[in-house]
Amino acid sequence: MGLIPLIPSPTQIRLLASMVKQKKERGWIRQIWMKPRQSHGSTAASATLSHLTFLFPNVYTFVIAQDKTTVERLFGMYDTYYNNLSDDVRPMRQYFTKGTEIVLGNPTMDPGERAKNPGLQSRILVGEAKNINVGTGFTIHGLQMSEVARYSDISSLSESLIPALSNFPGTVRIIESTAHYAAGGAWFKEQCEMAMNGKGIYEYHFLKWWEVPEYSTPLQKGEKLKLDVEERHLVKKYGLKPEHIKWRRDQID
Repeated sequence: MGLIPLIPSPTQIRLLASMVKQKKERGWIRQIWMKPRQSHGSTAASATLSHLTFLFPNVYTFVIAQDKTTVERLFGMYDTYYNNLSDDVRPMRQYFTKGTEIVLGNPTMDPGERAKNPGLQSRILVGEAKNINVGTGFTIHGLQMSEVARYSDISSLSESLIPALSNFPGTVRIIESTAHYAAGGAWFKEQCEMAMNGKGIYEYHFLKWWEVPEYSTPLQKGEKLKLDVEERHLVKKYGLKPEHIKWRRDQID
């Protein structure tokens, strides 16, 4: 099908606007998102961190996923962003570890040339939650914790990850996850509730499923839905359309 241009959805626009506002007011970005599946929150997070890492020097970004499959998917996003930058802004890549790491810098083997023109000296590492310690050997300026509620072990969060995070102006931390009952679920719930109550440094966003364009099913010509009590309540309270109700019925059935 080819590469699809990134045109922000209404949900992504809301998130991006929030991050711009937070950075302007506080000097850095700290976000936590409760999301439905396939809401493109990970895409918005990776785009934001790609901007930070690919355009600014000496940035170390660590991306954490719950399993190997998700590591590969998230790395693919970052690799796609890098490869599709215009030639005038794409930084030199010193080396590339397929599926896990992009290191930006001068690829020359000449020490003198590299000293004169080192390149951006930034990097992105994508790793599994069970191997968090692998990514904490440097000060972390950009952090994406994807599907944190699904992490099987969260002991390393406080022991290794948090001490490695930088509070320097311009740094970015984004925690985004669907709900789940793995070990990370309780930690994610606690962090969300703190942010909802105005405590801590994170700004909370709840991504509504009915704002995701894919979560609606077109009605057939002349088709009308007879709503039950619960569905009438959803339409009245949240403004759901018949297409949303039809999609919701399909998921429940």
